[in-house]
Amino acid sequence: ALQTAEASLVVAAGTTNPCKLEALTEALATRSQGGTESAAERAGEAYTLVRGKCVQVASASVDSGVADQPRSMDETLRGATNRAHASLEAAPEAALGFGIESGLFEVADRMFDICCCVAVVRGRAEPCVGWSCAFEIPARVADLIRSGAAGDLTIACNMGGVSTNPELGKAQGMIGLLSQMRLSRKEYTKQSILACMIGVENAELYDAAVAPPPPPPPDAPSPLQYEL
Repeated sequence: ALQTAEASLVVAAGTTNPCKLEALTEALATRSQGGTESAAERAGEAYTLVRGKCVQVASASVDSGVADQPRSMDETLRGATNRAHASLEAAPEAALGFGIESGLFEVADRMFDICCCVAVVRGRAEPCVGWSCAFEIPARVADLIRSGAAGDLTIACNMGGVSTNPELGKAQGMIGLLSQMRLSRKEYTKQSILACMIGVENAELYDAAVAPPPPPPPDAPSPLQYEL
């Protein structure tokens, strides 16, 4: 198990949702499967961040700073980012903080649900971001959200007769219900965390300084050379 009383590495999570916390601990324990450019012996390696260390997840209930039910990818990303920063503030001993936020967005008059994970690593300027797959919300549930009759997806699912579980968002989620648990809420949350960890693991690629624009050709006139 990742969680231990004598942890050598603490990571913060801006949530107390059991499903999200379980997804986080499982994602951090995921081992490498190797790759086309990896040596065979690299298969089975842990993340560099946690390799050879015991990890403790310090969870805290924090404010997302957005609506309870985000309605765009931008708002979902802001919520996850706010949670990640707030989780680090709540756990000063943590090396990095995670924010996980589910939200809705619309394309071609269809509503979709997606999960975003943001990791803020101490000492790094930019956060790392990952997204899950997205799945379509049934029209009658989407209409309850659009009209304001339901404040969030769980309420809309109950009002729309899709579920009778008032804690659906903390259990298998709508995605687990509709997929008959072929894809659970935990697994779709793990997708966003694993995608986010790409940036965490590859700092040399994602934290590279923005290259300055190329110089103008030698014969290009300077703006000061123009005559008025």
